[in-house]
Amino acid sequence: IFFALNSNNKIDFGKNAMIKVKVLDMMGKTKEAIAEYEKNINLLKNIKNYDVLFEFYRNKGYLYAKLNNGKAAIAEFNKAKNIKKLQGQSTALMDLDIGFVYYQNIQDYDNALKYYRFSLNDPSNDDYKKIRLYDNIGAVYWQQKDFNSALTNFQNGFINFKSLNFNEMDYSKNPKDVKFKNLDLKDFFLTNIVDKAICWVDYYKEANQKSYLKNAVETFELASKLIDYMRHEHKGTQSKYYWRTKTRPVYEAAIETCFLLKDYQKAFYFFEKSRSVLLNDKLNEMGANQKLSLVDQQKENDLQRKIMELNSQIESEKDEKKKEITNAELLDLQESQSQFVKSLEEKNPAYYAMKYDTNVATLTNAQQYLKTNFKGKPATLVEYFVGDSATYALVISANKVALKKLNFNPKLASQFLELSSKSIQTKTELNTFLSSSKGLYDQIIKPLSIAKGHLIISQDGVFLPFEALSIAEKNAQYLINDYAISYTYSAQILLKNKSESLFAPNRNFIGFAPVNFQKLASLMGSKKSILNINSHYILGKNLIEKEANKNAFLAQASKYQIVQLYTHAVADSNDTEPSIYFADSSLKVSELSAENRFKTNLLVLSACKTGVGKLAKGEGVLSLARGFSMVGIPSTITSLWSVEDIDTYKVTELFYKYLNKGFAKDEALQKAKIEFMQNQQNAMPNQWAGLVLVGESSLLNSSKYLQYFIGIFALIIVAIIIYRKRKALKLPFQF
Repeated sequence: IFFALNSNNKIDFGKNAMIKVKVLDMMGKTKEAIAEYEKNINLLKNIKNYDVLFEFYRNKGYLYAKLNNGKAAIAEFNKAKNIKKLQGQSTALMDLDIGFVYYQNIQDYDNALKYYRFSLNDPSNDDYKKIRLYDNIGAVYWQQKDFNSALTNFQNGFINFKSLNFNEMDYSKNPKDVKFKNLDLKDFFLTNIVDKAICWVDYYKEANQKSYLKNAVETFELASKLIDYMRHEHKGTQSKYYWRTKTRPVYEAAIETCFLLKDYQKAFYFFEKSRSVLLNDKLNEMGANQKLSLVDQQKENDLQRKIMELNSQIESEKDEKKKEITNAELLDLQESQSQFVKSLEEKNPAYYAMKYDTNVATLTNAQQYLKTNFKGKPATLVEYFVGDSATYALVISANKVALKKLNFNPKLASQFLELSSKSIQTKTELNTFLSSSKGLYDQIIKPLSIAKGHLIISQDGVFLPFEALSIAEKNAQYLINDYAISYTYSAQILLKNKSESLFAPNRNFIGFAPVNFQKLASLMGSKKSILNINSHYILGKNLIEKEANKNAFLAQASKYQIVQLYTHAVADSNDTEPSIYFADSSLKVSELSAENRFKTNLLVLSACKTGVGKLAKGEGVLSLARGFSMVGIPSTITSLWSVEDIDTYKVTELFYKYLNKGFAKDEALQKAKIEFMQNQQNAMPNQWAGLVLVGESSLLNSSKYLQYFIGIFALIIVAIIIYRKRKALKLPFQF
């Protein structure tokens, strides 16, 4: 701006001034953005460039609309519209903007319809603009409770999009999802589909026709499949996070519909689709790559790399002609990638199905899992969905399913988590903790009527230690006494990420205890503790002090059934990438490579804050534990907060004590915590509740085979005793 003013270059001044305004708006400083416009208004008005003036008035209109000043927004949009008229160009875009302000800010639906129709009748409209206009017109009728007209317009959006080749006037019908697969700007279609689905729900509430809810569910399913296509198109992780956040309200509306319909099968589908999609994508990719030849792997990687490089070039290129050439090259490369993927579908269907699999586990799959993996005590899987307007819990046991709407207070959950991790010193603090603990229990567990036994929880939002919920307010009666609790990112991942690897006796256990760290406090008791744990394993291996380095972990850990880590970790709930420390350096989540999939069945991360991390809605906590899940480890014991070293060692050692007695992982951890509380007078949750089991919780293979071999060994001993007795009596041997 400074250089443009000094060189009297008004056009460059205008362009830079508007960019500054947009940045202020993106920072949430909308009022400052308008003030910036007003400060430079005379200079901007004197610019004789129509394009700059048009953008000036239009952007200012958007800012007023954001501040809910509808009249001021329309005034600015009309100025922009007049510029288009002076240029002899289409005003359809400005009529659309004006109509939307009448709809959104002023709730003047008649004027909204008038301007939408002005825009719709403009002959310059392309099909994408038409679908947006039909959607907006449908939304007006929807607000007026003219549901038939609303649904007709939503349907017209599809019918008038020529590439869809869809002519069905019956608005209970939808286009097939594959018709959207190769179309651009899928968010235009998604908006239309979701609006249509929610309109069906509102129509049901007005007319009480159950079939309308079924139509809504079918339409939400189409929306979900479209989201899958959008997700696969966006390769970058941050881009995928954006879509997960943007599409989350879709799943909330879909779950509400299933709740009204009492359709638990579909509810399970939408619960699963709403969570841990990125982790599931990663696991799909890992499994798929094992089925791909090295030549094809290299070709796929090269295509992806080149596309990313060209995108970067286009972003940084200032020469329009060069940018146009690079764009054309990018289109050719994307076409090559599409053809390559299509060829893989034909010559390697196993790879294609796994890599691009968008199906989810069924409710029947989940129930079968509970039935076959927990043959002793009852097992229950609870999935939570915390929406903007309601919280739901899907409760699944081997023979029953229920979907509950809960009265959940997130503020109480945050208070409970804070107090759980705190060293409680006074009776007042204890009473406050028990009050929040019991209050939260009443909100999220008591209404579910869960049978005592194994409890698997798929959380949503803040990661809570359910073990520390109390069923009483006057004295601590913790949930851990009644349930062996484990956590999962989703049922899909629980069913998929289950290791069945067999290990030789010398590969059962490996422990890492660096003890001393660079610039971090020493963990002096970790050496003794890891030796105590290793005493359970005849051929276990320990790497202590300098031997417990980063390279040793990356080279050896993946080959062992159980990996124990006593270390420091950083995984705070900010944008810092989670990392774990060894004797020589740290390991970041991004360094966990999927190239050499971990065979490990159980990883025990006895470190500070390994389970917390940046929260991405729909994805769960992005943490070290989740990073290890990405490389195929089905079970991780992790810490939710900093725990005193001595307490960590005690609980961890007790866990191994019960694990090696043949208990399942969740029961071993439950018994360890109960014994710790019995041995430790006035033990508070901050000492034991922070260690949680994430992932598959059943008996380790080694435990199963150990029991088998013990049985065989016992039979051999009995046979020898009988043989010797009968030999002494000179009788023939019989067994």
